[in-house]
Amino acid sequence: MQAIDTGLDQAAPAVGCEAVDGMPPQPVTHRGESRNPREPASDAMQGPRFVPSPNDLLTELLELRNEVSAEGRTLCRQWNVRGRRRRFRVGALNLAHYLTLRHRDLRGLQDALMTYGLSSLGRLEGRVLANLDAVIGALAAICGTMPVHHPRPRAFFRGERLLRANTDELFGPAAVGLSRPAILVTLPSEAASKADFMIALLRNGANAVRINCAHDDPQSWAAMIRNLRAAEAATGQRATVLADLAGPKVRIGRISVGPNRARLTAGDEFLLEAVRDL
Repeated sequence: MQAIDTGLDQAAPAVGCEAVDGMPPQPVTHRGESRNPREPASDAMQGPRFVPSPNDLLTELLELRNEVSAEGRTLCRQWNVRGRRRRFRVGALNLAHYLTLRHRDLRGLQDALMTYGLSSLGRLEGRVLANLDAVIGALAAICGTMPVHHPRPRAFFRGERLLRANTDELFGPAAVGLSRPAILVTLPSEAASKADFMIALLRNGANAVRINCAHDDPQSWAAMIRNLRAAEAATGQRATVLADLAGPKVRIGRISVGPNRARLTAGDEFLLEAVRDL
């Protein structure tokens, strides 16, 4: 290792250009060079050094879509989400697709897509497969092929609907035709012992409070909720409670950097060893 500076799953759409029908994905060849377009091929100041053809991009997008779909499905199965409500399962599958996609370096592919006026895949976290399908459909149209599959608006904007539903569940629905800020406050330890603190929060507009379960203990969390309910009775205002459960605490312990060395610098090699603290 080297130190450095700091919709449900569906099959891939059956579309493609005539030049690539039935052919396996091939690296893009340009001026005698063979390059995978997912590899970085641009400079922040100069842009792409060369641009693959729409046919080559379509082939790469179809391959990428199939990989993300299959690997995301496998990852989601490992989470064992069966039996959970459908909204949760849909979101979990999309998250698995997103994590699978972001394990790849797509900078070269993103630059190439932008030169054709297409989505650079930079904001697809709420609709990974639907966004890939939309770009595949647009590329097929550029190639002169009518896309067989194009994401429906309901599938494309599923992420936004889920986000709105979860926001309303936490903060309560906003008045029709009005947008209002929603204020979420993370409670400090003193919220368990100072009732006036909660009253001040509600009077200053807090809509919800967050209990960070990585700190304090169940008795303190219960005291925070009791103080919140008392503050609600005193002010006539309501606030919901979000309990943020603590996850694994990954920490870096001792690092061996060699004799007469105090710290790592860029280019140094080091070894990380996993130690489970029982």
